[in-house]
Amino acid sequence: LGAFATPFGGFLYDSAGPTCTYCMGLLLVLAGCAGVSAVARFNLVAVGHSHYAVGLCYYLEEQGSSTIYMGIILDTLTHFPESSTAMSMGVVALGYSVSSILVGVVMNRAQVTVSMLFMSLAISILAFTLARVCVLGDLGARGATS
Repeated sequence: LGAFATPFGGFLYDSAGPTCTYCMGLLLVLAGCAGVSAVARFNLVAVGHSHYAVGLCYYLEEQGSSTIYMGIILDTLTHFPESSTAMSMGVVALGYSVSSILVGVVMNRAQVTVSMLFMSLAISILAFTLARVCVLGDLGARGATS
């Protein structure tokens, strides 16, 4: 369902700029992970309805992930030369695919807790956002893309 809502990331990118898009994606991912963690640790939901709460939190996390993905894709389309756009888009897709495999392997090997996963996810998304701003500059102003 997350892929069908990626136009939200594109709309946000066009109206508020890439920095806001990444921050909104980060907030949605963190809210979803925090919600799943809270449902797993505490009895906040009535008996028999926890799967709905986890599903809703997972939906939030996926919306954040697709918003970040759209920001990356749109930055790639905007800032890479036209002759290498297809290759750069393939590298972005490959990076997302490999990251999902690596997260599964690391979680299986390390037996990480939900809170450890939450913190590592927050740190890596924050690091990506900071690296993006440092490399490409603050592109919040749409006129800076020339």
